[in-house]
Amino acid sequence: MFVALFASLACLAGISAGGEGPTYGTEGCSDQVVEAVSATWQTSGPQNCGTGVQMVLGALQVTAVETQCPLFAIVYPAHSTTKYSPHSETYTLPTGTVEVRRIDYQCHEYKLLGFLPITVSSACEKIGETTAGVVTNYAQYPCPQPRPQER
Repeated sequence: MFVALFASLACLAGISAGGEGPTYGTEGCSDQVVEAVSATWQTSGPQNCGTGVQMVLGALQVTAVETQCPLFAIVYPAHSTTKYSPHSETYTLPTGTVEVRRIDYQCHEYKLLGFLPITVSSACEKIGETTAGVVTNYAQYPCPQPRPQER
């Protein structure tokens, strides 16, 4: 009985359990529209690169600036999602997925060669890239119109 009650409420609210086909609400349509999501990226906490040293050796001044490099970045591609829009008379269906990528970084330090092995410069280097997950794209369609009742 609880399952039947939940299914009835889900149908009235426009919730689809399986994500297949239009889900009709009280007015015969789910009123879902597609919304574009821009590409974004987020980085992890920084790792410090370099030593932040300043030295003077006679007439030679050596300054090594400390820089920061993320451990990794998560890149979310541009994609589409769905949202409820009252009276839009549209529904949405998934059209496929796109990969979310993880890019790993490490510090690369450039050392002063010779008698003083000190870091004089550093940079972030990409060391790897993997798939971190997927996001789904959607397409929007007009809801079927009810047929006129015959007299």
